[in-house]
Amino acid sequence: MEYFVTGLKMSGYPDIDRVENEDILESMFSETDDLELKRRIRRRQRDIREKRFAEYESQRQIRFQRDEDAVTARLRRAEEEKQRKMREFEEQSRLRREAAGTGDEALRQRHAAAEEEKQKKLDGYRRMGQIMSTAYNTGVSDLLRDKHKPGLEHGANRANLTAHDSGPSKAVTGFGGTSYGPKTASTPRQESLNQNALTRNPNTIKQKLLDWSKAQVDGYPNVNVTNFSTSWNDGLAFCALIHRFYPNAFDFNQLNPKNRRGNFTLAFEMAQKLADIDPLLDVEDMVSMKNPDWKSVFTYVQSFYRQFATQRQ
Repeated sequence: MEYFVTGLKMSGYPDIDRVENEDILESMFSETDDLELKRRIRRRQRDIREKRFAEYESQRQIRFQRDEDAVTARLRRAEEEKQRKMREFEEQSRLRREAAGTGDEALRQRHAAAEEEKQKKLDGYRRMGQIMSTAYNTGVSDLLRDKHKPGLEHGANRANLTAHDSGPSKAVTGFGGTSYGPKTASTPRQESLNQNALTRNPNTIKQKLLDWSKAQVDGYPNVNVTNFSTSWNDGLAFCALIHRFYPNAFDFNQLNPKNRRGNFTLAFEMAQKLADIDPLLDVEDMVSMKNPDWKSVFTYVQSFYRQFATQRQ
């Protein structure tokens, strides 16, 4: 039997280990009846397949490694970019904190200042609460009887009070000869306010204190007291109330209703300086509120009443 393998003519058992084509091997397998040759052909076919699989696996590993290297490189670059952006963000945050003065020390100082301011307001609210509680529980008449001072020690200003207190029907003359206050005799309601003790009923106390306040600021321009909230929101009513008893302290005609902060500051400072009335209200709080808390205003006005009401009797 003769065989042609890769251009070579062979007899007997050809060198099939040189054959690389499985089709040729398969043809040889079909044509021969030699069992030993058939076994050699099948072994060669198996070797070729294993070799081909090994080459395929090698190429697959190469491709996988190449792809894995590409993914790893992308992940590495992404991580490096992330770290770079985080460093930039941290640096920008640090610069912003330094520019805004928000370092740890600045924060501690601001917290301490805020806590101190908070404590001051709480102390003021506690004092206000105590005064309001006393007013509601004992009545304004009891406050006047128990806590009224026998006289004011304000030097030359006392003369102004004395001159004004000669009668409720007299007007007060301030800077430039301007007259403020009622020019006619007091009404029976006003006389009753000074002559009769206020009852313990809170509504009665509130109404009578409102009547007293209206009587004191009567005649002042841009001042109209009808309640304990909006009527006091520009500070002029407080200024008029202190000016009523200290007409030479400042020129009321120079005050501007739009300058709320200035009006509140002037009234509260003059009341404390001239009449020893504690500033129970805070200027910033009053400026920030369009409708002030009536209880707070009511409590503060009581201080004026306790200081001045009986001076006219």
